[in-house]
Amino acid sequence: MDNIGASAVPVVLGDGTFWATRLVTDENSGIRVYSEATGLVEYGNVGMSCFMRADGELLYSDTNSPAPFTFIRNHS
Repeated sequence: MDNIGASAVPVVLGDGTFWATRLVTDENSGIRVYSEATGLVEYGNVGMSCFMRADGELLYSDTNSPAPFTFIRNHS
């Protein structure tokens, strides 16, 4: 897709039932709060780490019918 700019604004319209999203969870996923790192306790602060992995794929392979997604671009 084109970058967002003055002459090209990408927009995708489509049927979301043809899209699959996979969320990956492991020991690194989630939210962690750190309160014992250097300089945090002295100033009453906490540190926070958030991590999540995701992947997606279009579930469509029929080349003889119209695609379930289309692009709209603003051309000047």
